Amino acid sequence: MNFWKAATLALALAACVILGAIVFVGANEALSPRAGESAAAPAARGEPLAPVSGRIDSGSRLVIPSIGVDAAVVVIGTLPGGEMATPSNGYDAGWYDFSTPPGQPGNTMMTGHVDYDVGPAVFYRLRDLGPDDEVQVRLSSGETVVYRVTQTESYPRSSAPLDEIIGDTEEDTITLITCDGAFDTSLRLYDHRLVVRGERVR
Repeated sequence: MNFWKAATLALALAACVILGAIVFVGANEALSPRAGESAAAPAARGEPLAPVSGRIDSGSRLVIPSIGVDAAVVVIGTLPGGEMATPSNGYDAGWYDFSTPPGQPGNTMMTGHVDYDVGPAVFYRLRDLGPDDEVQVRLSSGETVVYRVTQTESYPRSSAPLDEIIGDTEEDTITLITCDGAFDTSLRLYDHRLVVRGERVR
């Protein structure tokens, strides 16, 4: 895989094309664990977190309670030209298969559209996330990987620090990417990329 070729074009295209219909969970709708799923206690500070055995598959979901996201996760990669792919609809989140699987040391990268055709999409309210907001990746194995938001940044599309955004990390990290800023109707692209990063807590 030509990772850095993909990286060069990553934030130019990811999650920014307006194409079809959407389903959006209301911001005030409360979310709760699935039946039979128990919340694990947070690890003590400095205590290593055990890797999970589950992997992203058709039963995986991304849940962000504070902004009402409960989305299926699809596996995506790169296009033949090296560009990073995006989900084919407005309501799924996409996990990049060249990034770290959730619950493993490294950078787990996901993307989603901010809007899609006529309205808000899955990451429409991503900009509303703040420090310590919770991000969950629920795997079909029954395991849930939980992250806490540590950083939210909006970068100009042409000068985003790609090595920081999509480079590997020593800790279990999640990076969520979507579009931000003004929409250029001629290019059909937004001029900024919103990047939210979180660190695993359990």
